[in-house]
Amino acid sequence: MNKFILLTLLLCFSAAASEVYRWVDENGQVHYSDTPIEGAEQVILPKAQTFKSSQTARRAGGDESKPEQIAEKYYQRLLITSPTQEEALWNIEGILKVTIEMSPRLMPGHRLKLIYDDQPLENIIFTQGSVQMTAVHRGTHTLVAEVIDANGRRLIRTNPRIFHVRQTSIANPVNPITRPRPTP
Repeated sequence: MNKFILLTLLLCFSAAASEVYRWVDENGQVHYSDTPIEGAEQVILPKAQTFKSSQTARRAGGDESKPEQIAEKYYQRLLITSPTQEEALWNIEGILKVTIEMSPRLMPGHRLKLIYDDQPLENIIFTQGSVQMTAVHRGTHTLVAEVIDANGRRLIRTNPRIFHVRQTSIANPVNPITRPRPTP
């Protein structure tokens, strides 16, 4: 076991040492050193395997067609702030204001795409950080925002936002289960 640890350490530090020597003492113990000793043999070590980090590769002109690299190049943040995750919305009469935070702002040639219940919404108008949706009816819904470039390539995408639209029952308007409780 000690030989294994020693050999591992030796391989780890091999880049710093240009020559390594191995010898066996009179007790049969194997030794390694960077200093030659009488009777020692030189050990030829393979070059250490190295890897470039993704940022190094990107700076060196890596493949910018990958979505995560494109997102980092153009946008640092895209977030749906309203509705909040698992929010229950009462009596919205089919109209939902979606608030989106984006950094930096939407760049020329790029567009915001909303995906509502797995269906892309067409012709949305994104102004001052918000979008107004219509025909949002009672039930549980999912909303995703994406920024798309002029070539139709997705640059950044939010995590799915789940929200619930509730409607007060006309048949039983005082039922505490179907009406939101007043806030104190």
